[in-house]
Amino acid sequence: MTHLETELQQIKDSIIEMMTIVKAQLSKGKEALIGLNKELALEVMHNEKRVNGYDIMIDNSCENVIARFNPVAIDLRFLLATLKMQSYQDENTDLARKVFEKDKHIDTICNQALTVIAEYLKKNQENTEQDLYLLLIHRKLERVGDLLKNIAEEIIFFLEAKVLKHKKQKD
Repeated sequence: MTHLETELQQIKDSIIEMMTIVKAQLSKGKEALIGLNKELALEVMHNEKRVNGYDIMIDNSCENVIARFNPVAIDLRFLLATLKMQSYQDENTDLARKVFEKDKHIDTICNQALTVIAEYLKKNQENTEQDLYLLLIHRKLERVGDLLKNIAEEIIFFLEAKVLKHKKQKD
């Protein structure tokens, strides 16, 4: 294995570790919301620092590899895609394409959820603070969907060298 291959593998391993934490965070966040578990919610918030640390470390590693090894072709695309999406899924463009194509459906669900939340807020005005948190959670989950679409775009770019950014999805 060359030095470049070793460095790239270390970046891939770090990304997998970070994504494992993110996946657990989403699961724990859902559990905290459904169970109204403040301690678990606090744990999720504190673990965000670990994810941020991985994010910075991965960015720095990508920049260092580009500066030291001057990679080309697929290696360079991998590093550029990693810098943009800051995560890496298994080399599965089919899954990435499905995520990319489902974005419109996710947007529809988010809009419907917002309507339901608005109706709930009109009928239940006694828990204003909790209701505001519900709206914030909705917004963050919508953002997760947007980020998944962006990650899918970058995976497709990395593996196929096709740019999907700003292209309309099929209905």
